[in-house]
Amino acid sequence: MSDHDRILDVKARIEELKGLVLDVQNQLSDRNMVDGRGKRMAFLDWNARKQDLKKKHAELLDRLRAEKHELRKLSGTGEDPKWELIKKAYVILSQLDEQGVDIGERGHALIDDIEFHVPFAKLQEAMENT
Repeated sequence: MSDHDRILDVKARIEELKGLVLDVQNQLSDRNMVDGRGKRMAFLDWNARKQDLKKKHAELLDRLRAEKHELRKLSGTGEDPKWELIKKAYVILSQLDEQGVDIGERGHALIDDIEFHVPFAKLQEAMENT
């Protein structure tokens, strides 16, 4: 499976988990304190259900965090070797441009793309460490 396919797979799992989290949050609201027949649940029944939903909510959030971490790794903005390549390309192109070297339209477009997709703090850190 290619990196692009893996990224798409992780993004799909993230979207699915977001939906599940929202569903559990909706179930946790007090307005859903009714049983299947439309009658209000007894407090003890509701409390037990609420505790189960809270546990499920916490588990879903843990899974969502793990998937987001995986996405960061795959997208090259985490502790991934791709980030080092992006950082080096950005620093070199920026320095050449600042020195008056013509990096052409493609060089400027690459700088723009990197600045758009990579957090500013990461780029600033890369420039400071050169």
